[in-house]
Amino acid sequence: MPNFMKRGLWAENPIFTDLEIENLFNALQQVQLEEENYTTSDKAIRVRNNRNRLLKITTNERLPITEDRWRNSIAKRRIGNQLGDFGKSRQGLETGLISLNINFIDTPKGTDLDREVSKNLKPEREHFIPFMFQIEMMRQDYRDGRWRFETDSDNKLLDFEFGQTFVENTYPKMHLVNITTKEENKKLIKEVEKIFSKYTNDIGEVDMDRVREDLYNAEHYKNAGIFFYSEPVNLLNKENYFKLAPESFKKLMRKTKPRVPSKFKQWF
Repeated sequence: MPNFMKRGLWAENPIFTDLEIENLFNALQQVQLEEENYTTSDKAIRVRNNRNRLLKITTNERLPITEDRWRNSIAKRRIGNQLGDFGKSRQGLETGLISLNINFIDTPKGTDLDREVSKNLKPEREHFIPFMFQIEMMRQDYRDGRWRFETDSDNKLLDFEFGQTFVENTYPKMHLVNITTKEENKKLIKEVEKIFSKYTNDIGEVDMDRVREDLYNAEHYKNAGIFFYSEPVNLLNKENYFKLAPESFKKLMRKTKPRVPSKFKQWF
């Protein structure tokens, strides 16, 4: 993967470390291994054998991953861990876009979120595409022939056969995050589920292009009635990635400016 994530947008914005990039690369390869049904990890073999014993299957024939809930569970956990490590340990890339329902406090390190609020108003980090949906999106893209790795005669995966540009332009942006309340977060999950359902056909295939179009048009935020402050907020004076946020999200910014009541005196 000599030039993976080293071109175009990510060359201009070298946000991710080499280790984080490697985790995304490995997650993608894991998707292909599982989808092609030739993963041979010890854990996958143990799962297969356990399944065979419970189902009284006497051969080593493997079910497709979509039909094998044990292996599917392990695969999702493994891919999810790698994706999380790619996305700054699940913290993502803050855009500075913060819900109007979030309050702030002043600290010696700068503006921070007010967490001393009721449960439903607790601030939460919300990925542009909620983390729980990212794995299925990558899987469906692979099934749709959007990307693929070359393989050798032993089914060992090599570099990209095709689709590297698609991957670089699509998956890293899923890790951009806004700040919403806990209650808003729940609403967003329901709205995303509706979008997935809307574009799922009778045999369970999802039109991911249409799903992505709605999500990057911020349809789930619009439907959930979530809007942002008039300007991006640098929490604790850390850099934000507002410039990478789609215009559709920026259009949800309202005239209300973020107000930070001074509580700095409490630190002395």
